[in-house]
Amino acid sequence: MEPPGEASGVTTGGEGEASSMSPRRTDDAGRTPDEAVITLIQALDSGDWRTAYSLYATPSVDYEIAKREWAEAQERHESFDVQETMVLDQTQARVRVTYVVSTIPPEGERYTVTVSDPGEWWPLHKVGGLWKVQWLPRQ
Repeated sequence: MEPPGEASGVTTGGEGEASSMSPRRTDDAGRTPDEAVITLIQALDSGDWRTAYSLYATPSVDYEIAKREWAEAQERHESFDVQETMVLDQTQARVRVTYVVSTIPPEGERYTVTVSDPGEWWPLHKVGGLWKVQWLPRQ
């Protein structure tokens, strides 16, 4: 397991033209939407459950349940790339990502999910002045 902030395969790509002409990109902590997403992935990959949970806008699961499920899933990103960031307004953004992740479902075998181009758009919301990722439970 890698220390927090040192997850392998996490990179950023270009930013779409919409982001350069958009409202303020940074949150009250000075973090951009793509940095919030990367911090979330690094926290998940390093087992920093408290940080991961804090980066979700509206967790629909209690922290203790989420922590247990994350630990059991042993999810690891083999690669994770930010392809594009669009800040829609002062409180909403979208980050387009591609990735390869392996996980273990409850009572199942490890499997891998690959999201290649064009990728997935992950929505973010500013909550309490901070960019947070919309809850994305993948089943």
